[in-house]
Amino acid sequence: EKVILLLGPTGSGKTTMLKWLENELRGERDLSIFFMSKAPKDEKELIEQLNHHISRFRLLRWIPFLRSHIRNTSEIVPKLKRKFGEKRLVILVDEAHEAGIEALRWLRVIGDHANVTIILSALPVFEGQLQAKLETLRKRVSTRIVLRRLEKEIEVKELIEKRIKLVSDGEGKNPFTESAIRKIFEISGGFPREILRLCN
Repeated sequence: EKVILLLGPTGSGKTTMLKWLENELRGERDLSIFFMSKAPKDEKELIEQLNHHISRFRLLRWIPFLRSHIRNTSEIVPKLKRKFGEKRLVILVDEAHEAGIEALRWLRVIGDHANVTIILSALPVFEGQLQAKLETLRKRVSTRIVLRRLEKEIEVKELIEKRIKLVSDGEGKNPFTESAIRKIFEISGGFPREILRLCN
């Protein structure tokens, strides 16, 4: 798929999901994964981030004339095609609602002309921003995933237990009583980040 939209309010787990995806996809031989933790504000930032990703794979990247870096926007697609060939480049963009319109426009161009999948993680307002300023990108979204708050106490309990297992290499036990979990659910509103903050 070319463009995937991952939407959710603050604390719903968007960054966690992107990092999970990054880890899951890293083992795929026909993929190159690029995680943008900071959405680019303009074309210059986009080029800088792409160059950083490209240079990670060059053994002699510190020798200027051997660098295959991108110098301007017209070089983005040809250089990506040359660099990754048949490999699919998966670009994970966190906080996409903070990206500049020109950077998003060029991400759309990359998606149209290169072997790329772009996953944009953003606050729900991002869809309205796209509709108002970049409808051409919004129309290219093939999958839309919305993360919501947890709606049941049992889900909160499962999240807590999974987190404890993760940080204790499977050895830890859930110290919270059913009434404590109920209170955590009430106070947190079911948002994962807030649940974990309260538990900590």
